[in-house]
Amino acid sequence: MRGAFPLVLGLTLLANSWVWSIASAAELSGRVVGYPHGQPLADVQVLVMDRFGQAAVGTTNAEGRYLVGQVDPGMQRVRALPPHSLNRIGAWYRDQYFFCSADTFVLTPDQALSAVDFALPVGGLISGRVLQDGVPVADAEVLAEGLDFFSSSLRRAARSDAEGNYRIGGLDSVRVGSEDLPGNYRISVRVPGAASWYYPGSFEQDAAVPIQLLRGEEQFLNLVPPEPSVLRGQLLDTNGAGVPGAVVKVDAGAFSRTVQGGPSGFFEFEHLVAGSLLLTATAPGMAQTWYPGVELAAGAAALELNPGETRSVELQMLPEAKLEVRIEGAVQEGARLVLRSGDGGDQLHARTLSAGASDAPVLLRGLPPGPAWLELLPAPGSMDSRARSSQLSLQRGGLVRAELGIEPGASLFAHVRRRGGLPLRGARLELFAVDQLDQVLAAARSDGAGRIELHGVSPAEVLVRVSVQPFCEGDPSSVALWWPDARSREAAGTLLLEPGDARELGEFVLAPDGDGDGMDDLWELAWGLEPNRADQAEDPDGDGIDNLAEYRSHSDPLGVDPQGQSCQVSAGSPERALWPLVLLLGLICRIRSRVPEQQCEPSLNSVVLAVARQSSATMPRPRRNRSSM
Repeated sequence: MRGAFPLVLGLTLLANSWVWSIASAAELSGRVVGYPHGQPLADVQVLVMDRFGQAAVGTTNAEGRYLVGQVDPGMQRVRALPPHSLNRIGAWYRDQYFFCSADTFVLTPDQALSAVDFALPVGGLISGRVLQDGVPVADAEVLAEGLDFFSSSLRRAARSDAEGNYRIGGLDSVRVGSEDLPGNYRISVRVPGAASWYYPGSFEQDAAVPIQLLRGEEQFLNLVPPEPSVLRGQLLDTNGAGVPGAVVKVDAGAFSRTVQGGPSGFFEFEHLVAGSLLLTATAPGMAQTWYPGVELAAGAAALELNPGETRSVELQMLPEAKLEVRIEGAVQEGARLVLRSGDGGDQLHARTLSAGASDAPVLLRGLPPGPAWLELLPAPGSMDSRARSSQLSLQRGGLVRAELGIEPGASLFAHVRRRGGLPLRGARLELFAVDQLDQVLAAARSDGAGRIELHGVSPAEVLVRVSVQPFCEGDPSSVALWWPDARSREAAGTLLLEPGDARELGEFVLAPDGDGDGMDDLWELAWGLEPNRADQAEDPDGDGIDNLAEYRSHSDPLGVDPQGQSCQVSAGSPERALWPLVLLLGLICRIRSRVPEQQCEPSLNSVVLAVARQSSATMPRPRRNRSSM
């Protein structure tokens, strides 16, 4: 409906934000029982989770009852998560599989929402023994991972007892119409100190054979590891002589092992995982080397090892390049010195520094020759900024010296809230270089009080953006703001940050944007647009400028230039709004006004009559949870 105000919807939005300005925590309670008989289920975790992954957690008692307190007001989703020892299938509220498909609750301050109940059905079971050479294996972790669309996030685990027995429950299947379709599960086993392997007996995940299972069904599987392999070899220098004192490592993804090479460069791995392995070696005076004999990880090739195979290899190592780094300034514990390739920026070497590392030079050894540069990353929470060296040229067999200076970084502080005063958790503040808008220089998120602190920012001229990006499509969002108070990047102000600056950016009030079209819902209401539908690309007045561009430029999307008057009621000052209706009318007046020097005192009766004249038009139905922002 064009040109009319959906007044009731606007009042609802505004009244909610006005009341939430004095927000406090909510709580949620309910009961978790078994389906279909309704027996209480104890020790079930209930998670009340917002769209940023922040969760408040409670656990059911012997009667199946739970209470989750200290829940932030706003939109929340709820999940019941049974322990691995309980053969029940967890779910999001109303038996949903996924976070984004779960029913949502919009909790108001101090609200005590009850009767959020779950009925969890019995799952499928896989049980058996873990054996090696016919001997039970204790304390092995057996993991079942869902492979189907609906079970892709389902992971259930159990540990084997002294007799090698294990039992995994809570596995799901799907009913399509009147047909039950079994779930498909990949089974893996992890023994402490050894590599993971997959049923029916392979170190390769792609070779795993899925197990099909229905709810309520039990299958028995004895799990036996694949036959181990042996890898042996020798490390040689450029003259063909053995390299002594080497450390050799094999890496198979989540599993790695190291051995010490002998005086003549010989090494051996027994009981080794088969599959695709990366082999690397370090030795005094030599550059770190990857199989089949390269000095950069990017050039490494996988070594394919079959189960039960004994494989012998030779690996030639080359003389090292060395780099001596002197750091000017005090180094905090936990800072990291990183050497990167000058060609692609790949990490060549990294070292965590201890406090006082600037008292003596840091020597980096085992380096490959070629162009490189150094980066000093401050310790977490440090006020220092990153430091970067100029281009270095490392020489095989040579020593290069470099210096890095530490300087204090800039610190930025801000508050983010919803319209009405409620702090906004999870808003993201991002810094962009003026000449590199496709790269985020630094970022931080607001905490539960809406406070953002960003430290250690390198000196630069930057643009600042604060935004909220919903995780699920269709969730309410907010309109992004550019510092100091701009709706677009083009209208943003630049901020020149110097070493040691501490800049308070003030308060960012993010307007609700329920349909995700980049425009303030109240602005759309004021101009008679549709806050429930993404209409940013439309051009109702036919002037060649779409609604989003009109919003960002503070212009008129309807082509009307009313000589209305501005208002004395401030949208950003809810404490002045003694009555939400007056505030809404004031907002509408301010948004549509073209003469800010004049005053406006809209008449309630005239507005009611105007709405009555539009009674034949259909007011758009508000989306659920619109008030969550």
